[in-house]
Amino acid sequence: FSTVWNYNDFQKFIPGVGDSTVLHREKQRVWVYQRLVLPGPLHDRHYIMLSTHTKSSQSHFDQYVIDWRLDDHFPLPSVSGTPVVPLDFQGCWDIRTGLAGGLDATYAIEIDLGGLIPNWLARAALRQYLINLMDALYQRLNTKNAQDQSSDR
Repeated sequence: FSTVWNYNDFQKFIPGVGDSTVLHREKQRVWVYQRLVLPGPLHDRHYIMLSTHTKSSQSHFDQYVIDWRLDDHFPLPSVSGTPVVPLDFQGCWDIRTGLAGGLDATYAIEIDLGGLIPNWLARAALRQYLINLMDALYQRLNTKNAQDQSSDR
């Protein structure tokens, strides 16, 4: 949960995230500016999103849900280049205690990148992005676990 809720660290390990800055934080909500760096000839994308989280109220069951969607509560900053604002971007993480220990996580996303990207290209790129994202998260979590174990010694 803490890895995917800490938006200020996204550019350190999430593929394609050039900037991820928390603009405002409330108890269970954050507004985040993000800029996605896409390979040429595509233009980068940037947006403001609202992300919320909830935790299961049952003490014997750990479950977190993180939802996000585009939001216009804050204005987009002026940036260099010609980034495009996606037409749609929303999704969620559903993270819960796994049956065999550890965690089970489900990631769902809806996105329309906007601009002049054919749907077939966007779908193919998104499939590869999801593979890269899960690999990056797996590596990040393994690195954090190894660091936590070595600090316990």
